[in-house]
Amino acid sequence: MKNYIMIFSVGLFMLFSCQEGELDTGVEEKLVNENTTNETVNGGPTENSGEQDSDDTTDSEEERAEFFWWEIDSTKFETTIGKHIAGTIYSSKDTGVINFDFFGEIIGEAQDSTYNGLLFKVCFFDGEGIYYTGTRETVSWAIYWDNFDMWENHYSFGNEPGVVEVTKATDEYVEGTFEFEAYNPDLENMIFVKGGFSLNLESTEDYNNL
Repeated sequence: MKNYIMIFSVGLFMLFSCQEGELDTGVEEKLVNENTTNETVNGGPTENSGEQDSDDTTDSEEERAEFFWWEIDSTKFETTIGKHIAGTIYSSKDTGVINFDFFGEIIGEAQDSTYNGLLFKVCFFDGEGIYYTGTRETVSWAIYWDNFDMWENHYSFGNEPGVVEVTKATDEYVEGTFEFEAYNPDLENMIFVKGGFSLNLESTEDYNNL
């Protein structure tokens, strides 16, 4: 039996990220299947989760393992479940700006209400390099959610800029690290998030349907 939930509502300012009209509404909904594995670990990626041999064949989608991990207040989480890790690269309809959207999430099993994860929009994407979130210049942003509580790295909250460093980017996958501070206006508190990822790229249509 499948149980579905909606994870969060995004503030209206998200409508103006990268370009006007990028999002259809101010509410971003993601339907998810709760019948998956919740993994909480005691230290970053588990052994071998992100390792690759020097052999070029390990860069193939079949052999390269996906992972997404993050740490908040000394608590570290990781998922290696492919359907809960994804990204897409696409150009904005009106401006032609290249964007990199990606996420990683952890969902509890049937009787476990745990649902947390991260969602990023990186504007002006140009392959490997360093990108900043939470600035007026880039209008990029990052979100962390824990069930229905949400923390955001966005210039409207006065956050320090976050950093996404893309260490490898191909037509098939992207790898990198990130760190940012994020604010929850309802709880009136700030958290600091850091982590890393290796994910396969989806078409924009497939990504939006995940």
